[in-house]
Amino acid sequence: MHQRVDADLKDQVKTFWEDNPCDVKDTGSPFDAAYFDALSRQRYTSHPYIPEFAEFERWCGKRVLEVGVGAGSDFCRWVEAGAQAVGIDLTAQAAQLTTQRLALGAQSATVNIADCEHLPFDDNVFDLCYSFGVLHHTPDTERAIGEVFRVLKPGGQIRIMLYHTMSWVVFKVYLLHGLLALRPFASIDSLLADHMESQGTKAYTMAQAQTLFAQFADVRVQPTLTCYDTWRGYQTREGALFKVAKQLWPAWFIQRLGDRYGWNLLISGVKA
Repeated sequence: MHQRVDADLKDQVKTFWEDNPCDVKDTGSPFDAAYFDALSRQRYTSHPYIPEFAEFERWCGKRVLEVGVGAGSDFCRWVEAGAQAVGIDLTAQAAQLTTQRLALGAQSATVNIADCEHLPFDDNVFDLCYSFGVLHHTPDTERAIGEVFRVLKPGGQIRIMLYHTMSWVVFKVYLLHGLLALRPFASIDSLLADHMESQGTKAYTMAQAQTLFAQFADVRVQPTLTCYDTWRGYQTREGALFKVAKQLWPAWFIQRLGDRYGWNLLISGVKA
């Protein structure tokens, strides 16, 4: 029964991201070079910490696996930097967009449709596994992390982003869709699944993230403040309550407090 539930949930996750490829909804143009340039500008404006976290140029000549390529903004950076990059995504739409984007830039790399819980690679293959905002959507995140560990070479590294429970985004979701919606005892994960992206979406505390990656060495978990914490990028249906809360939300105060309660957990580590 548990396997059937997970399969049904994964189908829902897949359907959502087929219909809503990451970042694509934020611009509205034909799928040409200008369109993809706009996607990249939007991505690195809203997530300016990605290049420093990923260290694209550092991995020139190394084997890099990106789990969840989305619209290909980061994946194309790996290819441009000279990495031997391989990408996977659960959705055909993401694989197609990324392949099309590579072709427009006269680049080539392998992009496959695959499930992160069952990576189609041998053991000990990659120097780096990168996944930004993906693994918290799959039903069995622990299994996906185990697969990442398996396919990394000894000494291989991870750069992974997961959502943070102790964040302003989660507080906002709970306030609007839990407390003020008279659902004070609803679980955080159920509220996130209903109101933030696909069904199955989860968030983790820093301690839980450390436990998830316990098989890795030198694990660092760094919370990072995002535009979603300060409301600018928060996405939900706008009603009267939403508009009032948005006006009252203390974005300036949140920014002054820094990263401690940021929505993104940036996780690095090494396969010992």
